[in-house]
This record gives sequence, C-alpha cells and structure tokens, in this order.
Amino acid sequence: MRKFLSIFLAVSIFISTFGLNETYAAGAKSFNYPYVGWNYDEEGQYLIGIIQALGNNIEQRPWQLKRWPAHYKFPSGTITKQLNYDVFNIKKKFETDNFSDENGFGLIHRSDESVKDFFNVIMKDEGKKVSAEQLTFFRDYVTDRSHNPSLKQGHPTFFEGDGDEMLLVRGVIEWMGGKFDHIEKVAENNKIAHYLESEWPSITKIVDSGCPIKIDFKTYGYTSRNVRVLVTAKGAFPDLTDAVSLMNKTTAEEVYNGTATGDCSTLREKFGDEVDIVLNDGYGRTAIKTIKLSGDGKKIDFVPTKLNLTEGGQLWMTFRYDGDAPVKTADILHKDGMPMTGTVKVGGTITTEFKLGMLYKQLPAELKPTSTYNVMLGKMDFGTKPGKYYIKVSALVNNPNHPTRALESPSVAYKNNEMKGEFIHEIKESDYDLFAINVTATPSNITDKQSTTVKASVKNRGPSAQKDVRIRFFSNGKQIYEMKKDMPANKTLQVGGFTYKPGSAGAYNISVHVDPLAEKMDKDRTNNVTSTGCMVTDETAAGKCSSSDRVQGKWDVTYPLITGYREKTSSYTWTDKDGHSHTSYYTWTDYNDPIWSSQRVSYQETLQVDGTINTKQGIATDPKKPKDSDRESRGSWDIIPWAKEKKLNPNEVTRAGYGFELKFVTTYSTDWETKVPNGYENTAKPIGTKPKGVQEATARIYDSAGKFVKRIDLDKTSDDGKKATFEFPIKSYKDSVSGKTYKERKFMTDYKAPDGIYKVVVETGPAGITGISSCKTFYVTIYGSMYEDVQNLGTKK
Repeated sequence: MRKFLSIFLAVSIFISTFGLNETYAAGAKSFNYPYVGWNYDEEGQYLIGIIQALGNNIEQRPWQLKRWPAHYKFPSGTITKQLNYDVFNIKKKFETDNFSDENGFGLIHRSDESVKDFFNVIMKDEGKKVSAEQLTFFRDYVTDRSHNPSLKQGHPTFFEGDGDEMLLVRGVIEWMGGKFDHIEKVAENNKIAHYLESEWPSITKIVDSGCPIKIDFKTYGYTSRNVRVLVTAKGAFPDLTDAVSLMNKTTAEEVYNGTATGDCSTLREKFGDEVDIVLNDGYGRTAIKTIKLSGDGKKIDFVPTKLNLTEGGQLWMTFRYDGDAPVKTADILHKDGMPMTGTVKVGGTITTEFKLGMLYKQLPAELKPTSTYNVMLGKMDFGTKPGKYYIKVSALVNNPNHPTRALESPSVAYKNNEMKGEFIHEIKESDYDLFAINVTATPSNITDKQSTTVKASVKNRGPSAQKDVRIRFFSNGKQIYEMKKDMPANKTLQVGGFTYKPGSAGAYNISVHVDPLAEKMDKDRTNNVTSTGCMVTDETAAGKCSSSDRVQGKWDVTYPLITGYREKTSSYTWTDKDGHSHTSYYTWTDYNDPIWSSQRVSYQETLQVDGTINTKQGIATDPKKPKDSDRESRGSWDIIPWAKEKKLNPNEVTRAGYGFELKFVTTYSTDWETKVPNGYENTAKPIGTKPKGVQEATARIYDSAGKFVKRIDLDKTSDDGKKATFEFPIKSYKDSVSGKTYKERKFMTDYKAPDGIYKVVVETGPAGITGISSCKTFYVTIYGSMYEDVQNLGTKK
C-alpha cells in the first residue's frame, strides 16, 4: 500500500464531512487518495472480485474512478452526506466495451485507517447521541471485522485493484447495521447513492425488584447478527473481559424483541450491588443501563415430582412450583417457553438412545406455591416389533443448561430439576386382523341429480372385540364419510348405509378404509381397503347432443393402491474388548404395514357417427327389359339426368310419394381402465364396469315445406360392442300399381309434397361413461311427383 502525506487525509475528511453543497470542489481528492493515491477520472488495469452487475462469479475488469455523493439516512430522519463517495466504473466486456456507471460500485481501501475514516464520515452527527466510549466501541467493532480472514477472493465484500485490497461499501454498511437502498439519477452523469441505517438498540424494561432479574430489549438490523446481553461491573465498559453473558442469540429479524434473565445472587457475588447491563446488537452498537441488585429475593423453584409412560408411548412429567409467594409467569418465563427435556435409553428387544423435549407455554398467568402441572415431554414409537422394551428416562424440568430457561432463585434451585424413572414396555404379537370385505354403491348407475346408498362389509378376525374402530369412505380419493364402530370378534359387520350424491357426470371409485390411521391392533393392513364403482351420467344429456361427427368425453378416476411399505428402525448396543460401548442402528421393512396412496388417472371416450340416405333412384331402369325391382327406381329415368345437371346424388333425390332408406352408424371407443396403476399386493383394483356405446337413436322428419312430420325410434340392426347400425323400422307397404305388399325399412314421403328438401335429424341416446351424444342431419330432395312416372309403367298419365 502506498503512503502519502497526512495533508491529503485531512483534505479528504474535510470535504466529505463539513458543510459543502453537493457540487464538487475543484481539485478535491478522492476518499481513497490518502491510502492508494488514486484520484477521480483515473483508470486502472484490473479490478478482481464478484461484480454483482455481471453475476455471481469472480470477474476481472479494468476500472475508472468517478465521484458521486452518498446519502446515509438514519431512523431519526437525519441524513449524513458524503461528497467524495468513490465509485469504480467497470467495462461490461473486458476490452470492447466502454466504462459505464451502470456497472459501478463503491469501494474503500482495506485498512484500519480507511475503515475508521469512513466510519467517522457516516457517524459524525449520529455519534453525538451516545457516549464517546460507545461510539469508539462501535467503530472498533466495525474495524475488527475488516480483519476477518474470510475476506479474500470469492467473498462478496472483497476486491483487489491493481495490487491493493479493497472493501465493498455496501458490505461495510451492513457491518454497521445498515443496507443499500437505491441509486438516484439527478441528471446525466450525476447520481447519488442512498443507504439506510437501522435504529440503535434499546433496553426496554428491567425487572430488578427481586431476584432473579429480567431484561427486555429491542435490536434492529438487516442482516444476520449475534445479539448478546452482558453484565459487568459498574463503569467497566468498554472492558468486557470479566463480563457475564446472560444471552447469546443469532437472529436475522429486522426488529428483534428479546428477553434475558440472570441470577442476582451470582451477579452480586461477582460484581457487588451495582452492575451495568450491556446490550450489544451484534454490530457493536450498545445500550447500557446501571441497576442496583436487590436482596436475596423470593424463592422460585421448579421441582419434578413424577414420571409416567402411557401405553401409547407418551412420556409425561409432573412438576411443582415451590416458592415463598405467588409470582407472575411473564416476569420469569422466556417468551419461547420453559425448556423441558428428557434423555431416553432403551434396552431389551431393541437398544437405542434418544432425546425428547419441548418448550412449555401452558402455564397460568400467576404461579402459586405448591401448584403442580403436567407436561408431555414427547412420544416414543417402538414400532410393531414384539418384545419387551426396558426404558430408562432422565428428565429435566426447566433445563438449567438451556438458553431460554426460566428464572429460579436462589441459584441452588437449579440443582433439583432432574428426575429419573424406569419403565417396561411390552409389545405382544397381534392376533387381530381388521379387513374390508366389500363396499357397494346402490344403485351403481345414476344421473347427476340422483344419489346412491353406500354400504360396506368389514370384519375383525381376532380373539376379542375392538372398540371405536375408525372407518372412512372415499370417492375418487376424497373423504365423504367417517364413522367409528365397535367391531365384535369374527363377525361380519355392515357399516355405512349413508346417502351419497356424487354430482357431476363421470366415474367414481368408492372405497372403504378400515382403521386408516393405524390406531388399532392389526397384523395385516394390506387388506384394509376395498373399492367399487359408481357411474354418473348427465340427466339432461338428452337433447344436448353435439352436431359434430366426433364427440369426446373426459373424466378422472382416483384409485387406492399400495405404493410401498413402512421402514421401521431399531438398534442394538455392544461393548468391545476395550470396554467401549457401541450402538448400531438397523432398519427393516414391515410388509404388514403398507403405505396406502391415491393415484388419479384421466380417461376419455369418443363417439363418431356417420350414415347414408338411399332413395334407390340412382338405379337406372330399362323399359325394354322391365323387372320387379324397377318399382323402387321408377323415377330414375328423369331423376338421374336431372341430378347430374344439378350435381346431386340421385340416391338422395326422389319423387313425392316414394320412400327412402336410412343407415345410421355409430362408433364408440374408450381407453377406460387401460391405465389402472400398478401397486403392490395386486393393487389398484379395476372398477370393472364396461361402458356401452349408443343403445338407441331417433329420427325427426321434416317435409319439403319445413313442417315437422313425425318422430321415429330407429331399430338397431347390428352391434358388435363398438359399432352399431340403426335403420327405420320394418313396415308393410302395398304397391298401388301392382297391388303387391312389400316389407321394407323405408319412410314414405307424402305424395302431395311440393318440390324441395325433406330433412331427417338423427339423434343418438347417451353413450359411455359421460353420456356423450351426437346429432346428424340428412337431406332428401323432392323432384316431381310419383304420378309423372306412368310412362315407365306402360300406361297413360
């Protein structure tokens, strides 16, 4: 590091500290000039560090030094202005780019002198609000952070510029409890850097009327810091060599409200009657209050009196408050609660050791002498492995070694907080098997406006009854009903019988789960679930058919299935030849305790429709060679050439009084239950319902005058399960010429019908799971009357 005359330091501090406007004094030196000799508009060869504008990697760029003002705003509203805030502009690209203040950032030299001078600039006004000792302590605290060995390449606050080590101003401000706020653009090439400083810490309340003492405080900051509350001899600050720590807490909360407690007897023995309470907010800012310790105070003591281990594995401790007089809980209890802990050692069937504990808050507002309280330290789960478990417990009420312990007085009161107990826990081989036999939904095919009745058969196979067995019903994975039943031994029990209305159209997988929370004895839980299906169609589907030739329906179904088995953990302990104790843990898979899950599957179905109209008038006749079938195409002699001229299909043209055939074809397809998920134990089970295609179709006929003629239910003449064909019903017709009677699938038009279009609208009934339906319209052209064809019969018109 280069050294220069102290006159430069004085000039720099004067410019940045005293009452100058934010216009630059001619010839003013940079803040860093006294330490490295760099001045404004100077350029350097390289700057190495994490340049945030370029990402999170270490970068190397040339630099250019520019001067900005910087404003440091305090919570009081005071703004400290620095006129020689050094900004290092860098190039976005190493060689090809220009220097840009968009990529610039503030740096100061890494040295005690530079850090202290920078501190003095910022604190020149706010520093007057605290004692000189507190300000110096704060400054030295910040300066010491610049010595941290972690400040090297890769640290976001560290930079190296042309061989000199530099510090990012933003990082130094964070050491002081502040943060960067924003850049203000005043004019082109004229910007101001704004920083925010957080509030000075404060001691808000000290309860020192008795023993122990309690200190409430508040600290502020924007980064993680280590908050400490210390007690030292009166007037000893800033020497904290002999201080007693009452609290040491790491926090990142912007406003941290904390509480610390201390035993006045111990403090009096060490420091005398008067002491200083010192709050260090983690940045080196301190709040100090002097108090006088009162007499020995009231007795405050918590004593454990009983340990109990329930059959369910809950470990309970009963404790008593022993005191000379009632005490307010808030005066002695930490805001997070009273620490209750226990160490558990298990032997026998398995061998292991673990800790239990919690922060207890369920105390009344005032504690009265000899009052007792119960706290559950935790729950121990030994799994299902049969055998005897020998359990040794060492429990602590108000753990004296915990940082949030409640106050007890005198200090010897912490000596009686421990209690020990021994228990035997036995797990017997289960002889019980709860299982679901079946579940029904009656009826199983309903509309969306109807309900179904859900029932199930369940059984308890075992030596005796099991009471209050929980039974849940689900529909597509959503719980719809719950009940509890006493299940007698070895008898089939009918449960449920409730009414369920699914709602929207689709397929519903309805399942029953026996003992879903594993609350009862059950040696095999793989058979606790069974399911059935309920198909729901849209009641208003009729008349809602789609005019598209291809209609789709979609729905989701949820299947219960076994996706795995629970892992159980145990351990065993042995002693080696040197007398050292070792513990090994092992796990096993309990294949009688499966993991039941739900998996949703999406399905779809498709309905396609097609068809033809046939008047038979496209069959040409030969007057010289008449045949019996000519009766169906008597008008072909005139219709065929006319249809050709009009570019029509002659089989879709006829005379008034003649008939026509209809073939309507529906094709249904679905991927229903082709994607049933595969789980363990042959789960999931298919619902099994087979959806059907179109079962019925109707035709509405309108004459060539547009008048509705009639509605006809079509006959299904073929059906292979997927494709179905529908035609007009068979009817007998008497030929007016020959007098013969014929049976045909035709609709006969009115002989008085005018030329025009007959319209035939065919509508399918609901099909498949969702009740999809389609409509298709056919047209028949009327051209002339049947009486115009007499020449084909050899008679006169």
